[in-house]
Amino acid sequence: GLEHCCNFSKPFFIQTSLQDRLEQTPYGDKSTPPVLTPASVHRTPLPVVKLIRIDDTNTHKECNSNSEVLQVSHGQGKSFKCKFKGKGNQQNHSSQTPHSCPDCGKCFLKAAQLQNHKRVHNGVKPYSCPDCGMKFAQMCHLQIHRRAHTGERPYCCSECGKRFSYSNDLQNHIRIHTGEKPYCCFECGKRFSQSSHYKRHTRIHTEEKPYGCSKCGKRFSEKSCLQIHIRIHTGEKPYCCTECGKRFSQLSHLKKHTRIHTEEKPYCCCKCGKQFSDSSTLQVHMRIHTGEKPYSCSECGKQFSQSSHLKTHRRIHTDERPYCCTECDKRFSDSSSLQVHMRIHTGEKPYSFRSYKVVICMQQGKSQYLHKTTKMS
Repeated sequence: GLEHCCNFSKPFFIQTSLQDRLEQTPYGDKSTPPVLTPASVHRTPLPVVKLIRIDDTNTHKECNSNSEVLQVSHGQGKSFKCKFKGKGNQQNHSSQTPHSCPDCGKCFLKAAQLQNHKRVHNGVKPYSCPDCGMKFAQMCHLQIHRRAHTGERPYCCSECGKRFSYSNDLQNHIRIHTGEKPYCCFECGKRFSQSSHYKRHTRIHTEEKPYGCSKCGKRFSEKSCLQIHIRIHTGEKPYCCTECGKRFSQLSHLKKHTRIHTEEKPYCCCKCGKQFSDSSTLQVHMRIHTGEKPYSCSECGKQFSQSSHLKTHRRIHTDERPYCCTECDKRFSDSSSLQVHMRIHTGEKPYSFRSYKVVICMQQGKSQYLHKTTKMS
């Protein structure tokens, strides 16, 4: 039947098996079910009782020889879980009275839990990192953050032994071994192992670019791309080569540069065996074998295997000439044409005729002289 809790006046339902036990107490016979009051509850030892969280659609039941189930409702479809056992612990029931958030109504078993939750609404961050001053609402969040300074990596991959500072990083890493890709794009069906990669991919379809440069207004789909772009304006180059001291604005550029010193070429063509120091050069090379030309001119439709070739070609239509001779101010549409022109001023002649055999061809009454040339070593 429906009863009210002794100390906080919340309605609850008592299952039949528990009701039968209560009727066997000195408060009445079986024909007259007892009415629970605060006084009667504290005077009489109750059987072991377990209060469990329930929902409106599927009531969870949990019983054993020493416990019974009380389904406790808090109104508005909310409920809580608590346990109390036997004599002397009835007061624990009142001490575990749920604490309700006045802002969102969420309930908690402990006052400390409610206080922690309230920081979501009031924005209070009492825990501060002694190294960088960053503030946190929860102590556990500060402890996790501290690993960035201490270098602690408590999570270890059982497959390869690689260690991580955060458990979610380990979970993402394990998918490399399992091949699991739980995130699927609804537009093209492509799958991803990490939700961040999936979100980044969806912007290809939506063309969303939420990150904008405050200097030039250029927009980007990824925050990391914006951060790299800003270095164009600031001139910042935080990555330095330990061999020659050359600095770079991007870590990937530094890694690629160091292979000049180490002569490392980890990327190999599966068709001809040629090796390359970076993956992008290998991708461009593979188009020689596949014949792929993914870059197309919007003006004349001509296709190219490299984006740089398309950019150079487009200057034919736009008449853009960004390369200027410092000696005579003559301008050119590509850097190679400027380099050839500069030899007029420097007098440099890198090519020499090693064969003077002249082949005379008669075409349309004109002579053409074809010279076999080779580059000087």
